Amino acid sequence: EEVYIKSNDGLKLHATLLENKTPSKKTVICFHGYTSCGKNDYPSLAKFYYEKGFNVLIVDERAHGESEGKYIGFGVLDRLDAKCWIDYTVNRFGDDSIIFLQGYSMGGATVLMTAGLDLPKNVKAIVPDCAFTSAYDVFTHILKRDYHIPKFPLMNITEYFTKKNAGYGYKDVSTLDIVSKTDIPILFIHGDKDDFVPVWMSEKNYEVCSSDKELLLVKGADHAEAYYVDTEAYENAVKRFINKYAN
Repeated sequence: EEVYIKSNDGLKLHATLLENKTPSKKTVICFHGYTSCGKNDYPSLAKFYYEKGFNVLIVDERAHGESEGKYIGFGVLDRLDAKCWIDYTVNRFGDDSIIFLQGYSMGGATVLMTAGLDLPKNVKAIVPDCAFTSAYDVFTHILKRDYHIPKFPLMNITEYFTKKNAGYGYKDVSTLDIVSKTDIPILFIHGDKDDFVPVWMSEKNYEVCSSDKELLLVKGADHAEAYYVDTEAYENAVKRFINKYAN
């Protein structure tokens, strides 16, 4: 089922809902990575969650897929949209809904940043896969890795124009600040060969996280490859989390 909602700033946002054939109060809301879309990133993991009895809501983040938007939010804007999707899920499936948030890369940062908002108690756990700590941190890393350019002055200039045009800055929200204060359980996942979003970002998030937490590092996995490199370890870790927090 194709579903649409309005963002707080008036954009038409799209998601695909796979409502479980067995009526369920459990829903996982899935967020994709940068320049991708929901259907691209979630064919396998959506099937996994569906077979575990979840409804699966696969989101197109703003300025991606079928969702409107001129500027990519890098989690800062997307977290507010995620709250709208959470509200949609509660309205759709009831006040006793059980909600998980899952995200890849930028989507992983989105679900972590969402934890800093005033969320309903329906949100039971978060599963970020290869999430960055902030857009500023990941861009700084890429500048150094690919171009051997220091962050000053280019990042300052980029930050200025992003704030002017898109209304937010890359340093506005840090997952490190948020996870250090959250009480929502988090399963961090990362490939140890990730050179796009370096693994230290998940390790640091895990280190400062104040809630119940787990960290799965998948050996040999590059960016957003953890599920495919070691499907068994990935699914077992998520299953443990489901059994602990969704029942």
